[in-house]
This record gives sequence, structure tokens and C-alpha cells, in this order.
Amino acid sequence: MPRQTAEGGTSISGMIEQGVALLQTAPYPANRSVIDIAADGENNNGERIEVARDFAIAQSITINGL
Repeated sequence: MPRQTAEGGTSISGMIEQGVALLQTAPYPANRSVIDIAADGENNNGERIEVARDFAIAQSITINGL
């Protein structure tokens, strides 16, 4: 999933959503699920970041912002 859209925006919520999807389909069990995010912009495209964050947390996934 590209981090930047064709319009030039940054979708941090899209990064979280993609990370959740990848973790949910991981072929091996893990003791912890963590998404590390490094971005140089704000979430200005896609879902509201709070919605994506809350969904990840509800799945017991930790989000680190770098």
C-alpha cells in the first residue's frame, strides 16, 4: 500500500488499517502485535485517524509513532 495518494496526501489511518490487516492474516502466532509508523506528514487523506487507532487498539494491537 503506498503511503502517499495520487493527490499528494498522507494517510496514516491507511497505514494503521493495512497493518491491522497484515497482522490478522499473519501465518504464525505472536505474543504481541505492534505497528510501527514513521511519517513526515499529518493524516490528511482517508479515514479519521482516531477511528483507525481505536480499531487497532480493540484488536490488542500496539501502535508506535516514530
